[in-house]
Amino acid sequence: MEFDNKKPLLRRCGILPALLLVVVGAAVWFFYASTFSSKKPRRIILISIDTCRADYLSCYGYPRRTTPNIDAIANEGILFENALAPIPLTLPAHCSMLTGTYPLHHGVHDNLGNTLAEFNTTVAEILRTRGYSTAAIVSSFVLDKKFGTHQGFDTYNDRFIEPIGPRDSLQRRGEEASRFACSYLDQHADVPFFLFLHYFDPHDAYIPPEPFASEYADNLYAGEIAYTDHCIAQVIDKLKGLGLYDSTLIIVVGDHGEALGDHDETYHGYYIYQPTVRVPFIVRPPKCREPKAVENIVSLVDVVPTILACLGIDIPAHVQGEDLSPFSAGKIPVKNDRYVYCESFEATKYGCNPLLALVDDRYKYIETTVPELYDLTSDPLEQNNLVKKEQKRARLMKGRLQEMMSRLIDVRSTDASTELDEQTRTRLESLGYVGIAPADINLELDPNKPDPKDLLAYSEYMNQISRLVMYNHFDQAETICEKMLRDFPQMPHTYLELGRINFKSRQFVQSILHNSRYLAIVAQQDAQPSENFAFYPLNPIFAAHRMLGSSYHQLQQYDKAIKHYTAALFIKPERPDVHNNIAVVYFKLGDFDRAAKHWTEALRLAPDRPDVHDNLAIVLYRQGKVDLAVAHWKEALRIRPDWTEVRKKLNEVLRQHNSAFDRK
Repeated sequence: MEFDNKKPLLRRCGILPALLLVVVGAAVWFFYASTFSSKKPRRIILISIDTCRADYLSCYGYPRRTTPNIDAIANEGILFENALAPIPLTLPAHCSMLTGTYPLHHGVHDNLGNTLAEFNTTVAEILRTRGYSTAAIVSSFVLDKKFGTHQGFDTYNDRFIEPIGPRDSLQRRGEEASRFACSYLDQHADVPFFLFLHYFDPHDAYIPPEPFASEYADNLYAGEIAYTDHCIAQVIDKLKGLGLYDSTLIIVVGDHGEALGDHDETYHGYYIYQPTVRVPFIVRPPKCREPKAVENIVSLVDVVPTILACLGIDIPAHVQGEDLSPFSAGKIPVKNDRYVYCESFEATKYGCNPLLALVDDRYKYIETTVPELYDLTSDPLEQNNLVKKEQKRARLMKGRLQEMMSRLIDVRSTDASTELDEQTRTRLESLGYVGIAPADINLELDPNKPDPKDLLAYSEYMNQISRLVMYNHFDQAETICEKMLRDFPQMPHTYLELGRINFKSRQFVQSILHNSRYLAIVAQQDAQPSENFAFYPLNPIFAAHRMLGSSYHQLQQYDKAIKHYTAALFIKPERPDVHNNIAVVYFKLGDFDRAAKHWTEALRLAPDRPDVHDNLAIVLYRQGKVDLAVAHWKEALRIRPDWTEVRKKLNEVLRQHNSAFDRK
């Protein structure tokens, strides 16, 4: 009887329903926790596809089946439909991806003349302190370790076995990157690891290998996307073959998109419309089998906090992204009031205001000379500027943009600028990154400056010239410059471009005329470099003087060569190439003391240049300083052991020197 009386008591008191709720709740919690929390991934692979606009992946709606393997990953994970890059350029976008911070914080706003400063903390640095093996395999020179993205990686593979492109060591194909990735997986199957894997293939020029070139002959960019998907499959198959797939967190993103003619932009970097900033973003947690599509706005800065949250690691206070892992458990907020930030300072190189954007789930506001507001839901192609029609919303978003920028900025970000040597600058230009002047990282807009839309055509001309010069099509490049002079007579930089084209084609007299014309216009305009401008690696006034010095040098007009080399060194005294050049002129004039002085300074700035060691050794030998000359020849051979000419020279000097000693 006592037992029977207790049953209704339990029911009356609500204890049984409560227990049932606890049991059901515990079961639900256990399901999600076992899938996403307690089974923390021992391995993380972050796959970045360069220049990959989202709408060219079949899982994002592209009508052709370009990405069956990425689609399969998305079918087992979370696909974020509205993911944006903070900037449509490779180096700064990856800096955001690896640090969880916007460019205003990490300080990298350009592919040219910027390096990720050491004050930044990458996800690789965080994971390495937690016992993870960290490795990166990158496929373009723009992510070379010299630009700082190697921070925190035990292994940083940025040397290409089979480089492709018009110049050596600029990029590699996806299959080479996948081979290195599969080798890494074989060697690290038994340890927790973080692998950052970067594919560059969709970047121009679009040259997919067969059979993709034939299959996508009508759209080679889509063919590059399909080829990259094929390469990613090789890594996924290796994971499965090693039994690692179910314990690996896989994230697939694009670093930025490609305009492909939308809004009259051919490539990327200038505008921040959707084709160049909307990217794929797919997260596949371990053992996830239920696909989800999320409409909420997200950003590449969310990669770091999402990885850390999935691993149960506290997210550092400096991280500006948001943890997206709750979406994997179905915790999608009913209302999302989040804003993300995008920028482009590319137009400031041409004297325009920058493009600064605030984006939410529906609207994009772009602050510049002529502001823009788009309803991305009803106007995804961004054709109808609503600034005048919805002035209240535009003012509200402008205020929120300014407030957000004030929170994002880090005063240390000025440390990002760095010096580029001539070879590095040339290699970056060969990848299509045009650098005529420094970007003006000024968040205060000047109403007197042109709107970026007014000079897009000039930027497009510059991109054409860069690619034509890369392939030595100098006549065509000159023809475009003539169009630029007609269409944009207010832009003196066109004369500098003509001078560069003539210099590369060895038309030194013409190069002198155009560079001199550029300097005369700049002087007439009283356009003096700003405080930081003189030390920027792409200073156009420095470039003009350097080309003039080299042109007069080639014409054996040595006094004029010295004049312009000296002017170049006044602007940038830290350039070893100019010190080397002026030293050669002084040597030819028989002024060995000045030659030795400049070669010594060149070696102080760049101690590993074997050619300069050889040059200094020659002048020291002429001055009778045999021991010092021998030391520099030996150093040249240490740096370049296969330099037969120097080895013969050194052996002959040693033979003569030893014979003279024996006679004594």
